Amino acid sequence: MKKNDYSGLFLLPTLIVLGNSMYVPLLPVIQQTYAFTQTESTWFLSTFTLAGVVAIPFAQQLARRTNIRKAMVISCFLVMVGSLVNVWAQMNEAATLLFAGRIVSGMGAGGATSLAYTYAGAFAKGNEKLVLFGRLELSNGIAKVSSPLIGSLLLYLSWTLSPYLFLLLAVGSIFFVWRNIAPLKWENPKVGQRSFRRYFFVAASEYMLSLVHLFLLYGLFFYASYLFSLFGFSPAVRGVLLALPFLAMVLCSANIRFVANVGQTAIRGVLLSLLLCCTLLLLFFSEQAIVLCIVLLICGGCTGVALPLASNALGEKTAGAVRERLIAYLSMARFLSIAAAPLFYQMWIGNGMVALGSLVAVLAASLIIGICLHREKNQHITQI
Repeated sequence: MKKNDYSGLFLLPTLIVLGNSMYVPLLPVIQQTYAFTQTESTWFLSTFTLAGVVAIPFAQQLARRTNIRKAMVISCFLVMVGSLVNVWAQMNEAATLLFAGRIVSGMGAGGATSLAYTYAGAFAKGNEKLVLFGRLELSNGIAKVSSPLIGSLLLYLSWTLSPYLFLLLAVGSIFFVWRNIAPLKWENPKVGQRSFRRYFFVAASEYMLSLVHLFLLYGLFFYASYLFSLFGFSPAVRGVLLALPFLAMVLCSANIRFVANVGQTAIRGVLLSLLLCCTLLLLFFSEQAIVLCIVLLICGGCTGVALPLASNALGEKTAGAVRERLIAYLSMARFLSIAAAPLFYQMWIGNGMVALGSLVAVLAASLIIGICLHREKNQHITQI
């Protein structure tokens, strides 16, 4: 892969992030404007990401039938269309149309993001693959840092400017993709069940590593937004505090090369231990703003390491068509985790179970990852 290909990829992961995280500080205003219930406003946030999950297989298939650049451009075009629908919905105060625009935009954003990671997994080689995955997570993280700040800024201006901003980002993405991404194609051989079974424990371990980090980070991010609003923090203070965990994520993703040669099992053990400590802290200090900020910082840093680590492991330990599909499915699973987190945490907030629910999620994920790593090791010994 040529270095000048990279710049065309880096905007794509920001689409799904901006469409989700930017709206978290805006939810109370949107809820008031359209008289949404708490559940409806949560679905307004999650519908975008769920639409992205549904669109990923179609984007992958389109890339195989045409080429990956054309599929990326079409995905970005869908983001543009959804943004224009949202502009029209705001002008006419049409809540149903607002949801429709979110769905169309989410489909485009999900497809574009998954294609960026598929491109890296399919065409980058060796250590370049880990570096590229790290840089994709870096651009993703920068978007995560800026999204709450942008959302808070829009509270001072007007939240109705949000689709215009999304529209500009989609136009910029199309320009850089068309200019820098080669119209590459890859083979589409049939993948049998035996091929998937061979890599089952590898995939399950790396998927779960990604899912538990994203679920905890976005769930606590949603909870913190709710709690900071209750405490009466100003939009500016809320935006800065909500951006800090994603800043930690960016810094860790940017320095992922320092753990490239460290034992992979040891890194996973450290990451899960840190998440476990965070959830135990929440058991005793779940409504303390300072403790919640510290927990979010740790979760953000761990996520910055875990995501490129999982993507790289799938790229290195799998091969051929199975690799491309597993990386694409990983994007789907990650989006699903991001979409599910606010729905679960909204329920746990109402029941006072935020800390307990978080603890159970981390313990369950740790158990599954431990079993999968053990079975993967035994499978490797048997094959030798």
